Amino acid sequence: MDHRYEVIDYSGTNFKFITGRTRHVTPHLHREFEIGVILDGTEQLICADETSCVPQGEMWLLNPFENHEVHASGGDMFCGFVELQLSPAFFRDYFADIDRFRFSAHHLSASLIGEETLRLLREKLIAAALAYYEKRDLYQLACASEINEIFRLLLSGVPYRVLDHSEEQSARQRIYRMQRINKIIEENYSGKLLLRDVADKEGLSLCYLSHFFRKNWGMSFQEYLQRYRCGRAAEMLTASDAAVADIAYACGFSDPRYMRQGFLKIYGMYPSDFRAEGTAPATPPSGFRPAAEEYTCSGEEAIRVLQTSLECLRASSL
Repeated sequence: MDHRYEVIDYSGTNFKFITGRTRHVTPHLHREFEIGVILDGTEQLICADETSCVPQGEMWLLNPFENHEVHASGGDMFCGFVELQLSPAFFRDYFADIDRFRFSAHHLSASLIGEETLRLLREKLIAAALAYYEKRDLYQLACASEINEIFRLLLSGVPYRVLDHSEEQSARQRIYRMQRINKIIEENYSGKLLLRDVADKEGLSLCYLSHFFRKNWGMSFQEYLQRYRCGRAAEMLTASDAAVADIAYACGFSDPRYMRQGFLKIYGMYPSDFRAEGTAPATPPSGFRPAAEEYTCSGEEAIRVLQTSLECLRASSL
């Protein structure tokens, strides 16, 4: 992934659907709500200090600016998914308070919201995504209709709280600080970077920033920096034939052994094995992002995948 603060291109709408397969996406955040369905395999979702295993047929939900990390798990190399990334601006003209809503659950299972609500959410999200990819006449209205119903179901069945105005102001300040810190890391990860350097740039004490980082990223600064550097190294390993040691130094590791330790912890293998095994299918489709170990489906492929999923879902409910 090129930027751990992700900027979504909507191409003229306030929403975007993504269909694809993923193995590992390093920690990142974005300003959109995100809701998705696992189409096959199992996804491990790490959000702050919470880890959830989301199996096939179940869903995940993220608030704007929630740092999260994704792994395929259960022995699967990749897991298939479809997700909606939705700007709060979508509701601004008629439900502006959505900016103050914070869902308190990330894993949407039948035990949490009920089998029928889960089924409806799955069906509506997949149907909206299919309309988005097919782009028939008035598809924007079809998508908007389904999105409104999806959020009505979410607000009816998923626990949430509404921030008061002082909490909202505090949340905005927190978000701006997280964006600035992410930018500092992105611009300086390849050299020596200490928590003190970030604290100095932000005018904060080490103690405060250490607490702030762990609370908002769900890990220490050093752990996040290691994961970020390993993600960039993963991209270089799959995109070039540069020596492993050279890649380690280029990604900010003072010694290649520290990169080896990071890869073993994150990927369960050493960098040389990671390169030998490869991270993509034999013929990586357009949209494959090596650092994130994720690829997105083309329009035609996405339509085929979603049509099959929707047919199976509707047949199982008969």
